[in-house]
Amino acid sequence: ALAGDADDRRGRAWALRGIADIVSLRDGATGQALDLLTEAEVTCREMNLSSALAYNHKMRANVLFRAGRYEEARAVYEQALGEFRAMDEPRGEALASLGLVKARARLGRDRDATAADLDELRGRLDRIGLLNAREMVEKAYAELGVAPASAGAGDGRR
Repeated sequence: ALAGDADDRRGRAWALRGIADIVSLRDGATGQALDLLTEAEVTCREMNLSSALAYNHKMRANVLFRAGRYEEARAVYEQALGEFRAMDEPRGEALASLGLVKARARLGRDRDATAADLDELRGRLDRIGLLNAREMVEKAYAELGVAPASAGAGDGRR
C-alpha cells in the first residue's frame, strides 16, 4: 500500500506539472500555473524526486517566460540547468539551455551571441539525437529573429 501511495503522489506531482503547462499556455493563467507547480514541488522535495523537481523548475521557468517575466525565468532556467547537469540528464539540460538562451535574448543579449548559442545547442542536440528538442531550436531562431551564426551550424559540425 505504501508503494502505491508513493506512486500516486509521484504521479500527481508529474500531473500537476502538465496541468500547469496547459493552464499557462492555453489560458495564460500564470498565477494558477505557479500555484500548481508550488504544490508539485512540495511533493518532489518530500519524496526526494530530483528529476521531477528539475523538470518542475524548468516548467516554472517556462510559465514565467510566457508571462514576460524574463529575468525570473532566466534565474529559474539556470537553476534547472544546474540540476539537470548534476544528474547527467541531457534532454532536460537541452530544454533548460534553450529556455535560457531565449530568456537572455528577451533580456537584450546580443543577436550574434544568441545565434551562436543556438548554433551550439543545435549541434549538441544533433550529436545526442534529441530531434524534438532540435526542432524547438529551429523555431527559436525564427521566434528570436536570428539566423544561424555559421554556415555549417545546422549539420552538427563545428
